[in-house]
Amino acid sequence: MEKYLYILFLVVGFGLGYLVADFKQIIPSSAPLDKHAKSTSMVVNDLQAIVASVPSPITNSAASSIKTLSEQQREQVSKIIEHASEQQIDEYLNKAFPKQDFTAIQNKKLFAQRALEELSSHNDQQTLSGRLVLGRTPVMPQISEDLSQIHSNQSIFAHFDTLGKFPADEQIFIRWLNRDTGEVLMFTPRKITQDVSQNWVSAVPPTGWQIGIYDVKVYQMHDQLKPIAQASYRIVEIL
Repeated sequence: MEKYLYILFLVVGFGLGYLVADFKQIIPSSAPLDKHAKSTSMVVNDLQAIVASVPSPITNSAASSIKTLSEQQREQVSKIIEHASEQQIDEYLNKAFPKQDFTAIQNKKLFAQRALEELSSHNDQQTLSGRLVLGRTPVMPQISEDLSQIHSNQSIFAHFDTLGKFPADEQIFIRWLNRDTGEVLMFTPRKITQDVSQNWVSAVPPTGWQIGIYDVKVYQMHDQLKPIAQASYRIVEIL
């Protein structure tokens, strides 16, 4: 169950763990399966293979990271979301993130599918409403610092400036990944402070930074997960 919960956190509480267990309960092994049940059983079997391929949970969740899902795995997760009811998705999100507020999300299934899409996407050149500035300290710099050379375990800070426009609520959704390797450093809702224009999160991969391109993106916590700020940086040397 611990590994199922781990996967649940990795994929934004879509119910990979809980739903696999639920489907096992509603499909008795001795009962004849109709066409729909056979399809659902195949999904469960495929998900069990995904579960087996995931490494053991890392006890320090703040320092954990995962790889983006393969195309086949994304298809399987999408099927799970399809089969789940809106109420189930709501319950799983709340179990995965008990301290977060999902009341602003009216269509939980759409939100889950959008998050699945964004899990493996890369930053683009789209002009967004907010501003994301990258630096080495909790103090927000005027512009993003040069992060091409970095110590292996140096924290990198992503400062989110709403520019007084977004978001209207107290939460954002943030994705931080290594574009080259697919390593996901952060993929989760985050609370922000409405009274200030600047909020930040920081990241350090559990095995240290690697040479490559990293993407950080911030979304509104709504059904469509609308992007509102993004920034990318390239590490060329580990000090």
